[in-house]
Order: sequence, then structure tokens, then C-alpha cells
Amino acid sequence: MSGKEEILKDWIPKKDTQQEEFLNKYPEYDGRGIKIAIIDSSIDVSMPGLQRTTNGLPKIIDFFEFSSFLSEDGKIDISTIREINGDNVITGLSGKKLKIPLTWKNPSGKWHIGCKTYSTGSFWGENCPVEAAFKN
Repeated sequence: MSGKEEILKDWIPKKDTQQEEFLNKYPEYDGRGIKIAIIDSSIDVSMPGLQRTTNGLPKIIDFFEFSSFLSEDGKIDISTIREINGDNVITGLSGKKLKIPLTWKNPSGKWHIGCKTYSTGSFWGENCPVEAAFKN
């Protein structure tokens, strides 16, 4: 085992979590058919572990770079204020109804909202498999 492999082997404790036994018993329980959205400004989509699934399909469906999403000064205008209606809903700037969880406590009852448009360009270019979902 190389020095790098030795360091990385404990990042995901495969032996301790009995991963090998589990996958031997359930060989298709490896995340197939599962979609996960990660919203983070510092994901490196070129990492080898993010390239292909165990059955060879691409892991990345689409990718947007949100670190350049903010305005020049790094802020989004949130001067618009909305108050919750009786159903615990506010109306966003797009007109979409946004349900506010009851666990979110806001003593003022005033919600500052904002939005910033960004490029509709896609990681996949014109061949984005989920492009239609973003247009609706």
C-alpha cells in the first residue's frame, strides 16, 4: 500500500462498517438510482471519485458554479420584506410560494428575500439530461 493509500484507507472505514459483507449480500445497493444535490461553492467535480458510478454511468448530472453567483460586492439584495400568511407561506420574488417550517423562529415575523439570476449554461452544454426540468 502506498503512503497515499495508507492515509486515505481510514477516511471511509470500510472494514469497521462491514461494507464488503454488505455489498456481497446486496451487490446493487451501491447508490444506483439515487440522486443527491450538493450545494457547496467548493466542490471539485474533477475529483476521480466523482466521475463514474460502479456501473460506469457519470456521477455528475449537472454542475453550477455558485461562487461567482454573488454580485460584484459579494452580496445579494435582500431588501424586499415579506410576512408569513396563515399557512406559514411567503411569496418569493418569482411568485413561487415558499413554505416556512414551523421550527424556524423569526421573532419579527419579517422575512428578507432576494434572488440573483445566473447563467442557465450547463455543465453538459446543450446535452444536459435535466435541462427540461430547469426550464419549467
